[in-house]
Amino acid sequence: MKTTEKISKKGSNSNFLKVISFIAVVLLAISCSSSAPNPVISTQYTDSEIETLIQSFNPNRNIQPTATQLQRFQRDFPNAREVDWESNNQIYEVEFEINHRDFTAFYDNEGNLLMFKQEILNRELPKIVKATVETHDLNFRLESNTYKIVKGTQTFFRIRMEQGKKDVIVFVSSKGNILNRKSEF
Repeated sequence: MKTTEKISKKGSNSNFLKVISFIAVVLLAISCSSSAPNPVISTQYTDSEIETLIQSFNPNRNIQPTATQLQRFQRDFPNAREVDWESNNQIYEVEFEINHRDFTAFYDNEGNLLMFKQEILNRELPKIVKATVETHDLNFRLESNTYKIVKGTQTFFRIRMEQGKKDVIVFVSSKGNILNRKSEF
């Protein structure tokens, strides 16, 4: 085989590998983005109105959502599995899983998303949030029950920590401010 033919084959193999690598990266990006929910919280209510609605939630079991609520839920969380709806006739709570992670979402009667809570891994905490928790509670260790909560205009994290038999739940804003801290024994 001539040298120019070897160079030509080597160059085409290199281009082929580049194209395959590019396609793999694009497919990976698409699969990651499609599995992560990106729902939009309704702006119809203030943060305090949402808090009042959720605090007063006392559900009835086995409620079927309206067609509008179901359609909006499927739009917001298209990969949801093991879905369970409850309502108090004012708002609807739906618990479900996506990729083996727990979620909870609240909708009003018109199908407006008020808030959602998503189980996350501790390594997925924003650096500023993790740094705040680690410097605030030096002798505690992070547990696995960590949640990202999006409610109204707020995004914050619910982090459970332990030290021996003592548990602490810390709520930290996405900017790293401690919002609340509760001790549990």
